[in-house]
Amino acid sequence: MQSLTVVPEIPEGFGSLLQFALATYLLAERNGMSYHHTPFTFEHFQQEGKTQEQWNSELNDAIIQRFIPRVSNQGNVTAVRPEKLPLEFTIRNQPEKLNDFVSAYWSRTNHPSYFDNSTFNIAIHARTFNSTDCDNSEFRELLIPGSVSDIFILAMINQLQNIFPRVRFHVYAKTSALVAHYANNPNVILHCEGNLLDDLHHMIIADLLIMSKSSLSLVASYYRKNPSLIRESYGYATTPDTLFVRNNLLTENQINTIQISLANHNE
Repeated sequence: MQSLTVVPEIPEGFGSLLQFALATYLLAERNGMSYHHTPFTFEHFQQEGKTQEQWNSELNDAIIQRFIPRVSNQGNVTAVRPEKLPLEFTIRNQPEKLNDFVSAYWSRTNHPSYFDNSTFNIAIHARTFNSTDCDNSEFRELLIPGSVSDIFILAMINQLQNIFPRVRFHVYAKTSALVAHYANNPNVILHCEGNLLDDLHHMIIADLLIMSKSSLSLVASYYRKNPSLIRESYGYATTPDTLFVRNNLLTENQINTIQISLANHNE
């Protein structure tokens, strides 16, 4: 059987690398082929203090064992270029594939959680500036105090904690100094510079995910059973149940959708 694989040519973050793998998987499935995983090597990752062996064991294994529904290392292998993949990878046009992603992750992953099940757990991905990032463009709307992303997150925290009782906001960021002001709220818990797979897992299983303009937020949303929300300016191919927030204000319908998620949480 013919197989497709992808080998990035420039450094990328884990979210982008997983997106490349998923795109290759979908392209292979569409053409009656299988996905072959060529291990991402150290130079393809941003250097975050981990050795090549640690990256290989943690991240490559996770891609194969948790995130890709089916992997085959047999047959003839053809490599595709990452920049060609977004044209083939529009999840809006293949929503049925989301069920495969969700089923694969939730059935295979036995990852411990520190969430308090008696509370409504909201994960917030705050994409902060990091000197090792390959893309710090204005489009990313990186979070610094007073930025549009910061104002959006503070608005969501304020609205949600006034609507829902017993809520906890879990903020995931690389740079603790840029999100320290959130800790002034007793309902906020900061998770900074932690284990990437641990952070991603909790973004996936949270009752609600507040996304940033980031590939990591994007791939987290693909594996979620509950809603995600983002500012209306988000430009990626999101899931059908993503809530787009205009003018930093949740609508009544969006609040109802979140309430349904909370009701399911309490069952």
